Order: sequence, then structure tokens, then C-alpha cells
Amino acid sequence: AWNHLNDVESGKRKIIGVNHGTQDENMHYNVQKIDDSLSNKQKIRLEDVKSNRSNEDVSSCLEQIRLACENNDDLFELVINAVKHRCTLGEIISTMKEVFGTYMAPTGF
Repeated sequence: AWNHLNDVESGKRKIIGVNHGTQDENMHYNVQKIDDSLSNKQKIRLEDVKSNRSNEDVSSCLEQIRLACENNDDLFELVINAVKHRCTLGEIISTMKEVFGTYMAPTGF
């Protein structure tokens, strides 16, 4: 154990994350600042899409997706159709979550 410790500390034995391949604690990252006007423009575009679509078609598409999820049917064509009828990704995913729930990864222990 003593020899192993000395080898690690001297660098003779490399252990990734201990004495090899570690990052400098003082690294500085330049974080990209996103212009707030882009976010506002996207919100306006989304509101425009929602106000100029058929709510009946949207409801029908989302109901078809929900039923397909419950019956373990193929979703591909239904999702494509929903997008063509201006359903948002959030609406489609929320419909799927109602049936499937949200995945929780096991801890492994």
C-alpha cells in the first residue's frame, strides 16, 4: 500500500482523475449570453402559431397520440400528423407523459 501511494504521488503510477487527466480548478469558461429579444421573438412566434391553428385538430391529434400510447401502437405517423396540425413539442410530450410517466433512472446501488 505504501509503495502504491508513493507511485501515485510521484506520478510513476497514473490514475485518471487523481494524478492524471485532472482539470485545473481555476478554469474560466466564457458563457454565451443569449439576447433577451430572441426569447421574446420566439414567444411571439409561438403565440402566433397557437392562435392561427385549429384547436379541434390539435385536440384530435393529441387524443390519437394518447390512445396509441395506451395501446402500445406506433406513434411515428401520429406525431408527424400532430406536427403538421401545429401541435407543439411540449403538447405532444405532455400527452405521452400522461400515459408513460417520466423515466427515473435507478441509482445502481
